Amino acid sequence: MKVGILGGGQLALMLAEAGAKQGLEVSALTSSKNDPVSFSSAKIIEGDLKDTECVEAFANQVELLTWESEFIPVEKWPFLKGKFLPAIETASFLRNKRSQKETAKSLGIPTADFAIAPEGKEKLQQWVEGLSSKWGNVVLKWGELGYDGKGVCVAKGWDETTKKFCDEGSSLYAEKKIDFDRELALVGARSTKGEVTFFPAVESIQKNNICHHVLGPAMKLGLSAALETLMQDSARSLATETGYVGTFATEWFQKGEVVYLNEIAPRVHNSGHITQLAFPESQFDLHWRALKGEKLQKPVAKSLYAMWNLLGVNSLKAPIPLPQVPKGARLQWYGKSPIKAGRKMGHVNGVAADEGALRNLVKELEAMENEWHRSLA
Repeated sequence: MKVGILGGGQLALMLAEAGAKQGLEVSALTSSKNDPVSFSSAKIIEGDLKDTECVEAFANQVELLTWESEFIPVEKWPFLKGKFLPAIETASFLRNKRSQKETAKSLGIPTADFAIAPEGKEKLQQWVEGLSSKWGNVVLKWGELGYDGKGVCVAKGWDETTKKFCDEGSSLYAEKKIDFDRELALVGARSTKGEVTFFPAVESIQKNNICHHVLGPAMKLGLSAALETLMQDSARSLATETGYVGTFATEWFQKGEVVYLNEIAPRVHNSGHITQLAFPESQFDLHWRALKGEKLQKPVAKSLYAMWNLLGVNSLKAPIPLPQVPKGARLQWYGKSPIKAGRKMGHVNGVAADEGALRNLVKELEAMENEWHRSLA
């Protein structure tokens, strides 16, 4: 079966690798032949992901099409209907985080209090100041094009920073700030036949608004079965309500014995990379199975595990030294160049037999990261 991926970053790379394992003939449309997906066996088509003729020509070469990023404007191209999954109407809807919030509220899913920005920029100052008086700290967010901290601004009132943020964003909304205990993520998949399955929830540790590492399963690290069930039921409702097909992730805040939905990622997700090592089939495998309408096996965790993102700390061109990973761990290198501060260059997956072994694994991964950063100096 000929399948295509719109995009050429690290998610496309891992999707292409998974597709090849299933015997799929994978092609990828990407802006540069040097993008990470080029390190897979996929057929690389170099082109503009915003150019209609380019996308249509690529789509005509495959039977099934998907994406690695919700920033790709698939709603512009009606010729993708019936070939692109998730369906373009669903993709367009879920790429807007404001729409996500409104859907979650309509389904009774717990989420932070939020407010939609008024029409007209002249009304924004009064709106922000009113929310600040009511809530204290206000988290302003762009409904579209936000990622890894971009598109998020904590405001205590109206100032030049707040004004600039509002001027630059689109589909603006605001949330009441939650002083949460930790962040959680839940990765699942829904097939064309409506079957839904989930990997165990994980704890996601952020640094500078970027996922730094992931630990799991969260139920082995203090998450109650009741909360995990609530998260799964909520995510299943969202996927079913919107008609989503493929792998997706929901991100959550936990405060005591309450969880709040933060947002939905309508694609394979950073928090799910650990599934490459800790489970028989990864999130990337399940994505293709879901799109093909195949049976989705319930993932069962047989160990504890950790995923460590390798983030750049400065600018450095090739050759870039690779980290020395702990024994038994597995490196996934993305092949990006140059390295930049905060840029995701790769990740390392590791498994542990028990909580003590997990603590030791975390120490080893921290040491690996520190040594790698020193080698970049």
